Amino acid sequence: MALTVWKQLLEDLLGERLEYAYAKGSAIKTWDSPIDYVPCVSDLDIHVKLTDDLGMFPIRDGAFSAALALSERYETGFLAARPDNVHVPRTQIMLLNDMAKESWFVAPRLSDVRPVIGEIRGYPLMAPDAIRQIDLERLLALNTLLNELPMKACDRSTIDLWTLVRQMTWNVSPTPVRVLTQYNPDPLDCWSWNRTRVCNELLAIHMNEVADACRAFYVSGWKWFLSGLRSSAALREMIRQGYSVLNQCYSFAETRRRDAMNAEL
Repeated sequence: MALTVWKQLLEDLLGERLEYAYAKGSAIKTWDSPIDYVPCVSDLDIHVKLTDDLGMFPIRDGAFSAALALSERYETGFLAARPDNVHVPRTQIMLLNDMAKESWFVAPRLSDVRPVIGEIRGYPLMAPDAIRQIDLERLLALNTLLNELPMKACDRSTIDLWTLVRQMTWNVSPTPVRVLTQYNPDPLDCWSWNRTRVCNELLAIHMNEVADACRAFYVSGWKWFLSGLRSSAALREMIRQGYSVLNQCYSFAETRRRDAMNAEL
């Protein structure tokens, strides 16, 4: 239903400027255990491709009001269609026009996304070794965040803890996958897996502590949601387990880089 609402909203807003849109992420993958989708934590990712590079709100005057109105229309539209739903799915809208210009952008396989609007043309698929290199660089870049997190965490309390969890969610989710792409002959296949399989694949390569911390992060997310979004203890446990995932995966990347450098000597 969330995709149905967004389809109408995007078509109304963008008109002929909208080339196509597709959805990806945990919201559209198979759910094999509770960690595969956690309300308020998991995303419904919608990637939008425009016919131009002017952005979704090209005219600055009134752009902010238009953006807020769009979010309100999504919320009210979803609740009107599903008034008894346990939550309003959290959406992340991203422009492919901007993403494709980034050095880290890796186009998904069309089989791994769900069409929302238009005919998806997609982008050329990247070579496996190039994907692995990008993923390794993204793992190494975690060093900056890991250095910042202690000061970000020390003064947070009650609902303010959520701002830190929100920063961690979009880092914790892809990080273990980037470890797994270093081993898989088809790195793009790893990105199609749900979290249950990601954790199982981590166990298969004997990264048990990462798998355990990853599971605990999302289990704590469920505890927070079921508390009515009130449990500070659950949020702190998410932060603790999320830090463990990021730190261990960064250490893995450091070791892998060091081994590669030694092999070249």
